[in-house]
Amino acid sequence: MRTFGVVAVLCAVPATVTLVAAPPGASLPLSGEEALETTAQAIRLAGFAMLSWVSNQPDEIPHRPEMPPRTPTRIDWRDCPPLDPEDAVGLIEPEYLPRLPRLDGWGRPLEYCLSRTDVTVERGLVGVRSAGPDGMFQGPVYRRGPFPRTDPRGDLVWFDGWFITWPEGWE
Repeated sequence: MRTFGVVAVLCAVPATVTLVAAPPGASLPLSGEEALETTAQAIRLAGFAMLSWVSNQPDEIPHRPEMPPRTPTRIDWRDCPPLDPEDAVGLIEPEYLPRLPRLDGWGRPLEYCLSRTDVTVERGLVGVRSAGPDGMFQGPVYRRGPFPRTDPRGDLVWFDGWFITWPEGWE
């Protein structure tokens, strides 16, 4: 059985961080930098929890043959089938996270995708994204790279273990 050690580390953070996308004591929606930071953290946490779930499904999901890690330079969100957030919750809670983030820092739903059949080098396996401050997705095609932190059109997109688009200076 394969597991991703990163998830074990991420799940060890205090429950107040993993239970909701907002920082402890804050309520959604947030604004500005706080919303951006909260969203990026929630997406990373959710994505690695989903990858951990996938790694523990050897009979359900055909795994890629010995594939070296890759950083995609371009992705098409449509290549990874949509996953209803409530279905994602059923897969992840409580074994991989006490509570899977459902909203971004602006109070809007996160989008999830999961491929259970076509798992190839060219196509995605798992993804999480937020439409960012303006609430409108710029994709479905994304090129890897940061966007200006002040750009309200910036989507935050995480795909197969990598941020594809992220705010400048965030890591």
